[in-house]
Amino acid sequence: MREDEFDDEAMASDIAIVGMAARLPDARTVDEYWSNLTRGVESVRQFSEEELLEAGEAPARLRRSNYVRSGVVMPDIDLFDADFFGLSPK
Repeated sequence: MREDEFDDEAMASDIAIVGMAARLPDARTVDEYWSNLTRGVESVRQFSEEELLEAGEAPARLRRSNYVRSGVVMPDIDLFDADFFGLSPK
């Protein structure tokens, strides 16, 4: 059906819901994330041994040659509904 074939009644009842939400590193909103991207903000950071130990990491694991001491910090990650998605809270 071409656009000019739609009748006014059908068009008046049409609905569009448009939106976006996400949990992103170093950003509380999609706009903040976009700003970080356009400014070249690096969200992956290196964690010190002290930070990792304080976060509960096992000292033996830190000594492994393949251990990666980098990651992202997710603001308000505790608000993520893991059960809803069938995921572990960890």
